[in-house]
Amino acid sequence: MTKWVRLADDGAAIDAIYLDEPEDVTGFVEVGDDVLADWRLDGLTFVPPPPPPEPVPVSITDRQFAIEARDRGFVTQAEALAFVRTGALPAALDAIIAALPQADRDDAEITLAGASTFERSHQLTAVIGDAMRGEVPLAEFLDDFFRSASGK
Repeated sequence: MTKWVRLADDGAAIDAIYLDEPEDVTGFVEVGDDVLADWRLDGLTFVPPPPPPEPVPVSITDRQFAIEARDRGFVTQAEALAFVRTGALPAALDAIIAALPQADRDDAEITLAGASTFERSHQLTAVIGDAMRGEVPLAEFLDDFFRSASGK
C-alpha cells in the first residue's frame, strides 16, 4: 500500500490516503509512511513542524525582570541593581508611571517599588510592556520577555 497526501497552500501534508493501486491521485503526492499531518514540504523533502513554544510563565521575580530589562537595554546595570536591592524605580519605569492618569500613579508606584514578582496578566505589566516593545505586538513581546526572563 502506498501513502498519498494532499498539500495545503502552505505545503502542509493533509488528507492522507492509502492505495494499493494508483487511482485518481490528482492533487496528491506520494510520501513515505513516516510523513504525518502538518509536516511541510521543504523543497523535495517533508519536514516535521517546529516544536510548540515553551509555555509562558505566569510570573517572574523582580530579579528576573530586572536582569531581562537590563539585557534588553531598558534599564542600566546600576538601575537594575538598585531596583532589586531597594525598590528604587529605574528612570524608564518612572517615566511610565508619570504618563499614567493622576489617579493611577500612586498605586502604580507602590506596586512597582514593592514588587517581588511580576504577573504576566497584571494590567501594569501590559503598560510596561507597551512602553518596552517597540514595533513588536504586545502579547508576543510579553510572552517572549517572560519566557526569556524565567531562565535567568
